[in-house]
Amino acid sequence: MATDIEAALADYPVLDDEDFSAREWEEHSEWVDSELTRIAHTNDGELTDDCDHGALCSDLGWYYGDGQPSDSKIFDHLVENGWFVPDEEE
Repeated sequence: MATDIEAALADYPVLDDEDFSAREWEEHSEWVDSELTRIAHTNDGELTDDCDHGALCSDLGWYYGDGQPSDSKIFDHLVENGWFVPDEEE
């Protein structure tokens, strides 16, 4: 059994595709969350609680391992979908 696994990993170094995919998605989600928060703060605002990271990534073609869209493209998408709330002016 162990030799079969070792042989399989020699050609394809992923033992469990579902686990690997879940780990990639988790890493990507954390990165996206931090970038969205940074972009919102840079534009003097916050993300809404219902901001749909998955939909945003899908709409913008922002996938794990790919470069990210420009900050302005992300910000425009946040605004268009109502996922950005400007800070209240004092």
